[in-house]
Amino acid sequence: MGLGRNASELDGELEKYKRELAEAREHLAEALERETATSEVLRLISRSPAGLAPIFTAMLENAVRICEAKFGSLYLYEGDGAFRCAAMYNAPPAFVEARTRNPIVRPPADTPL
Repeated sequence: MGLGRNASELDGELEKYKRELAEAREHLAEALERETATSEVLRLISRSPAGLAPIFTAMLENAVRICEAKFGSLYLYEGDGAFRCAAMYNAPPAFVEARTRNPIVRPPADTPL
């Protein structure tokens, strides 16, 4: 009887350690993905001294991928409550057209922006 209980306890501990190892591997994979994205952006910065547009696009592509989003847009604060659309990734065509026609957005004061 005592032997069965010890084996059961050992099995429980083994399962606990397996879960902890799986979680650690998942965290490691996420950290590696973030580091890879950061490395890509830094490489672009070093190669693109003339313009920021490719850097913004790369940052946005990585953010969309990491967040598992469908699309994204990146805005720069222009001052006086205005934001300029600096990059879009995989955005719906109507959204792209609207931001291309009018890249400046002035959100209402009661919004998080």
